[in-house]
This record gives sequence, C-alpha cells and structure tokens, in this order.
Amino acid sequence: MQIVDLKNAMEWIPVTERLPENEKDVLVCASRHLFFGDIDKIIFIVSTAFYTDGRMNTEESIYTWETEYLDAEYDDDADAYIIPEGWWESVNYGESFSAVTDCVTHWMPLPEPPEEAIRRGRV
Repeated sequence: MQIVDLKNAMEWIPVTERLPENEKDVLVCASRHLFFGDIDKIIFIVSTAFYTDGRMNTEESIYTWETEYLDAEYDDDADAYIIPEGWWESVNYGESFSAVTDCVTHWMPLPEPPEEAIRRGRV
C-alpha cells in the first residue's frame, strides 16, 4: 500500500458525507455534551462501533440480537425483527452490545491485522 493510500484510509469520514457498510466494525468519534454544576463542555469519545441502516432484519444479521431489549418493528413476512437504524458499540470480547447514545460525527475504517500475523494464521 502506498503512503498516500494509507493516509487516505486513515482519515475521519463525516457521517453527513458517507456511512459505513451495515455491521462493519469501524472507529467512531462521538460527541457528548456534559453539563452538571459549573461544568458545561463537549467531549469527544473514540471507540469501535458498527452502523445499521434500518433495513436489515435479525435473521440477516451476523449478530444475535436480544429482541426483548430492542425497540424494533416485527416483520411477519421475514419472521424477524427489523434492526433500527443507528450506531451500536462493538463488542469483541463479550456477549452483549448496546446502542451508542452519543452523537457519532465521524468514522474511519479499522486497520487490517499485521500481514505477518495473517500469514502465520494468528496475531
């Protein structure tokens, strides 16, 4: 990969410009407005998350959705729930995830694993 390609791949993409593929883990930057007492400021949080476009159902998803906690519409034809549009916190070492309730403003693709680790079949 050329340095220019790498630099372009590692730039923040505004969500107003483009959204990632459904259920693809990416880095997100989200803003949170904090105000209590004398504190009134905006902080930015960088985390991994994935986006859903509101058209995929739970049977098409790569994730297991806890539908009793999901505010989702039921699709009788598909016999599944429609996953709401939104951002969801990625969980890599646990079993449950939750909605990102902060305002996601930007995202970027995650880097690929090291080539040497891929060749060996492990990281």
